[in-house]
Amino acid sequence: MAEHTRLHLWLNTIIAVAAMAASGTSGYFAWQSYTLKTEALGFTVNSTNDCRLEFTKMGEDGVLSLCWIVTITNQSDLRVSIVRFQAFDVSEKNVIFRSGFPALEDSEGKTVSAPFSLGPGEPKQFLMRVPFAVPNSVASLAKTLPETATLHHLQSIAIKSDLDILGNKVQVKYFDEGRENVLVTWPDNMRVVTGAIQFFTGRGNKFIAQMTFPPVLHTD
Repeated sequence: MAEHTRLHLWLNTIIAVAAMAASGTSGYFAWQSYTLKTEALGFTVNSTNDCRLEFTKMGEDGVLSLCWIVTITNQSDLRVSIVRFQAFDVSEKNVIFRSGFPALEDSEGKTVSAPFSLGPGEPKQFLMRVPFAVPNSVASLAKTLPETATLHHLQSIAIKSDLDILGNKVQVKYFDEGRENVLVTWPDNMRVVTGAIQFFTGRGNKFIAQMTFPPVLHTD
């Protein structure tokens, strides 16, 4: 009888431990899923030339900051804190960081610094900048512009030389500077640059907003 009682106790103990382990595993995966659910950012990105010209001469060439309007939306149920962000040139599978350029600006053109936060479902819109190397053909034009110039001003004088702001040779079909209307075509071998900004949250997760210039049509 005593042996039976001890066996019964051992079985109860094993079942209890197994139940606790299963409960712990279930709780861990639930916590993982909950964390992933609360860490969700969405990005809507559109190219713009309506931004202050940011250009640095480097030898015969230069570095030019291209601009995009980005709307960052918190797609989770809890507040998300952005504690750090950095912009990179990731063209042609290279990762290049260039310092000295602001990565985010607000609607008034002021540099945005971390940290900042987004409430549940809250969107915020920023001007996003990523610096890229440009050839002498563009650098020489950028040098002639005043400090108050915009990227649109650079585009306008570049188009008069049948160039885009990366130095690609383009064919100008239509150009109305007064109305800011432009129709150009790019060659098949045009240079395309890709920029990315990494956003790091207070919970240690990373989200990436990516953009290209000129815009590329993906058909696959």
